[in-house]
Amino acid sequence: MADRDVTSIDLKDVELRDGSPEEQEEQQHRQQEEEEGDAEKVLMNTPGDANGAAAKLDDGASPAARFTGLTKEELLKISTQPFWIRTRLALLVLFWLGWLAMLAGAVAIIVQAPRCKPEPPRDWWQLTAVYDVSTAAFADNNGAGKGDVRGVQSRLDYLKQLNVRAMVMQLIPEDSATTRQEVNFTNVDVRYGRLDELQKLMTEARRKDIKIILDMFPAKWFSNGTSGTTKMREEMKKALKFWMEQGIAGFRIGVEGLGEKEEVNDLFEEWHNVTSTYSTEDKERRVLIADARQDSDLAEYLVENGNADLPVVYDLRKLSANSTETDVHNLVKSLIMKAANKSIGLAIGGRNGYLATKNPGLNRALGVLLLTLPGTPFIYYGDEIGLRDFEGAEIPMPWNDSSGIVNVKSQETHKHNSTLLLYRNLAKLKWSESAAKFGDFNFTLIEGGVFAFQLVWDQSPRLIILFNLGSTQQTLDLVKEHKLPATASVVGSSTLHRLGDVDLSKLQLEPMEALVLKYNYVA
Repeated sequence: MADRDVTSIDLKDVELRDGSPEEQEEQQHRQQEEEEGDAEKVLMNTPGDANGAAAKLDDGASPAARFTGLTKEELLKISTQPFWIRTRLALLVLFWLGWLAMLAGAVAIIVQAPRCKPEPPRDWWQLTAVYDVSTAAFADNNGAGKGDVRGVQSRLDYLKQLNVRAMVMQLIPEDSATTRQEVNFTNVDVRYGRLDELQKLMTEARRKDIKIILDMFPAKWFSNGTSGTTKMREEMKKALKFWMEQGIAGFRIGVEGLGEKEEVNDLFEEWHNVTSTYSTEDKERRVLIADARQDSDLAEYLVENGNADLPVVYDLRKLSANSTETDVHNLVKSLIMKAANKSIGLAIGGRNGYLATKNPGLNRALGVLLLTLPGTPFIYYGDEIGLRDFEGAEIPMPWNDSSGIVNVKSQETHKHNSTLLLYRNLAKLKWSESAAKFGDFNFTLIEGGVFAFQLVWDQSPRLIILFNLGSTQQTLDLVKEHKLPATASVVGSSTLHRLGDVDLSKLQLEPMEALVLKYNYVA
């Protein structure tokens, strides 16, 4: 057996020995390729492990071979096996069950979530502060020493930055005549400019989203005893129609001297019928404002019974540094009752005196109340910088420091702690915060000389206004006593030095400070 093994000769070896060296080398190369091919066949026919790994050759060789996976026919054959059919069906059912569960969860969240309250309708004059301009004193465009229409146009950016969206201005002077014949009701007084200049002003104002309201004084224009006549009424109707056709957004009409309460009410009914014809669905509503600044009884009557869209009241003038928190509470409560079913305008400063003159030391605090109480606030030009009266004269608006008095330039230079910044921030609330636009008014506390109220609307950020009328600093814990959040952000303070967030668990109020805070709704 051993001899046979020794003497047995492979025919291929014989062929290799018989050939030339070149032929032997070629035969060896061909033999090597055939052996590698046989090894690859062996690997493909050898069952792999559970992971499809190739088995090793018996002789320990490691040829460059890889597993190529199942063929299409093999996959189709396996896919029809009961196990894989059940697996696919189970995964499909799980997918759709999961999808339906997510859908049901989303629907449940929507159904159970508290509904947002629908916003009540508001007219445009309820969503802005109104800037009261004296055309003759506000801005001089040509260096003549008197304000004019072009001067007002040059300062529209200032009003835009003040965050007001409407202004009242004079085009027919209040004291230009003593008889009807001397007044042109359908033209701009020559001292203020020309009608074409007014049209340019209104075009630019519309571009900046600022509406122009015309100041009118029919009793003074008709001071020759014709104020209640048919002629006077017709003249006024013509004037209203003319100015609305020019683009005027409304009228503020001084009511003193027009007659008894009922007569005034009848006149406003007539005028309201005229403005209503220009307030159709395809046209923006025109506002009719009744201003009884010298007659509080008439103002009260117009609020309760009048036909004006916006009767203006001057009740805040009654407050002073001697007022107590109870005085403020009673006055504010009265204003809230007036505003419950009727839009009202609120004013303090005016042609009979600036706010800073009437209430020195309290002017900024009263400005805070003016701009946060329900109603349309009227800002008399200069009140936003703390301007004071000077010898009873109408003061030109001080735009720079050449006059040596408080002025716009100095306030803008120190804009982080200025009265101007306070007014800008608070005027913006009227159209930017839902609590200020639609909010319910809630008294919060009256203790230790502190008066406070909240403006709350649905899930929107809330506003709380606090007013310390005492002569000493007060420290309040609004978290424990009134369940407010730990912190709130400062919107504005009459002290002008507060910025950022404050701790409501130990809130300090300076004497005579009015503070406006905003905090987020927490369910």
